[in-house]
Amino acid sequence: MVIGDIELPDSCPEGCPNQEQLFDMGGSCSRCPVFNCSDPFPLIEPHHFNRKWAEEYKAWFDSGFSRDAYPTLNFYLTVPY
Repeated sequence: MVIGDIELPDSCPEGCPNQEQLFDMGGSCSRCPVFNCSDPFPLIEPHHFNRKWAEEYKAWFDSGFSRDAYPTLNFYLTVPY
């Protein structure tokens, strides 16, 4: 699946350590592009997902879920002028 112009898995990657966590708004899954953009009811359209966040998750997935590669999700406030 292409999310934020980045190729990511269609479903939660096997072995993801966050699968064992309880789901809540502060949990890791609530920010995951795979969770947020997957069918049948995506919370965010894949083309609207933050590209930098998708890159962070791809690097983490590709690392085998290394603690050193855990996603760093920066927030930016943009104000229209």
